[in-house]
Amino acid sequence: MTFSDAIAGKFIIFASGDAPNGMRVVDLSARWKIALDDTIDVFPVHTQDARIGWLLGDPIDLPTGKLVNAAITLGTSHSDQSPWEEVCRRFAGSWLFIAIEGANLELRPDASATIGTVYEPQTKRIAAYTYLLTQEDYFSRLNEEGRIANRVDQDGWFTGGMTAHSGISRILPNHSLSTQDFVQRRIPMRMPRYGSDADAVLTDLLSELRVVVNAMKEARPTHIALTGGNETRVLLAAMREDAPKHSFINLQFDGAPLDRFLSKQLTEFCDLKLTILDAIEANPESKKEWLLYAGHAMSGANKDYYPSTQSLAGGVLIGGIGGEVGRGFLWNDGLSADETISIHSIVSRLKLPPTAENLEAVEHWAGSLPDGLDAFQILDLAYLELRLGPWGFAQPRMRVVPRSIHPLLSYNQFQRMWSLAPEMRTSNRMMIRLIELSWPELLQIPINRYGNWRDQWHPIWQAIQRPDKALRKIKQLLGR
Repeated sequence: MTFSDAIAGKFIIFASGDAPNGMRVVDLSARWKIALDDTIDVFPVHTQDARIGWLLGDPIDLPTGKLVNAAITLGTSHSDQSPWEEVCRRFAGSWLFIAIEGANLELRPDASATIGTVYEPQTKRIAAYTYLLTQEDYFSRLNEEGRIANRVDQDGWFTGGMTAHSGISRILPNHSLSTQDFVQRRIPMRMPRYGSDADAVLTDLLSELRVVVNAMKEARPTHIALTGGNETRVLLAAMREDAPKHSFINLQFDGAPLDRFLSKQLTEFCDLKLTILDAIEANPESKKEWLLYAGHAMSGANKDYYPSTQSLAGGVLIGGIGGEVGRGFLWNDGLSADETISIHSIVSRLKLPPTAENLEAVEHWAGSLPDGLDAFQILDLAYLELRLGPWGFAQPRMRVVPRSIHPLLSYNQFQRMWSLAPEMRTSNRMMIRLIELSWPELLQIPINRYGNWRDQWHPIWQAIQRPDKALRKIKQLLGR
């Protein structure tokens, strides 16, 4: 079967059968192969003694500050760590680690599972997209009842490793999949202890952010998202030393004057190169194609407006997704460490319906959590593993738009955020402190508000015009 050329990042891992036409094949091990399109690459990973696996995607080597483009050798700087621990600490960007385990493979995603990966135990195949596995059986296996229940055609999604198709599951963040039995398991992990030196932690966070942005800028044409929100303000603050040399991007949607106003204020204040891109709605056929490669498991703004960034195709768009982890996205006011977090509470906080399937999936997920977690930590992992991974990165990569890289997403960055005391992460304090440490003058321009009389009538105007949807479109496409 011929697959769409409009979709990027296609790959299939298989042990038997033929590769799809037009895809190159790499032998991962004596038994397993991977077929890839021309928009994604895979790099061998060695220790001093042997090849131990592969990195798929766009890994950034933090010690060298370079985008990986050749074979990788581990064990040169952290010999006391396991290969997996070194991979986690050494690489940012977007990647999937494929470890060789004898005759089998074990797949371990990056911190947010940004290389979306689905698998089918019955056929023993793994792929970037459900359609690559189902092909002509795609619609006959589609769970339309589940799509309706989860409000997928609005802003819903499938959580807990579920997809919209029978017999196919999704790899979650912090989980692995072995080709020996095709059972998904939690990767052993420890949440960090809360520390007292927040500034040191945040300084390290900003340092990695800069390395990632500069590595991408050196390798490809790179643009940084700029909205009126928190995360993109942090991106701007981190790049203070050479901000005028970077290209910044904002999307112009009707009904979102606040975001447009703040991005222009920041541009004037910082003497930035800002390009405002008009919103371009995809045609009906393109929307159908997007949905097909999203596995009909989600919908939303990216489906409708992904062509808005097509002028940046071939480059990279730096976004701020991941900062919500540092803001305790699922926390409620007054949350305490010893509060009991029920399965129903998690499903409710995710804004998913309490169907039997959702409750069962979240209960199964909760059964594998590490021991000794407090309420803050349980909700942090719930946000990352049940929402950010299966919602944010189950969406298809379109060839006509830039590659998205988010420098707040990495194992290092999440460990840093999670090590901050809860009181440092509430009321947006982490974000504010990041800006104070790097470019405090930026706080003279309000975040997500005008800072004048217009803030009084803006919520009323929003309620009348419903531009909250338009604002959400900008934030979803650019990563806050």
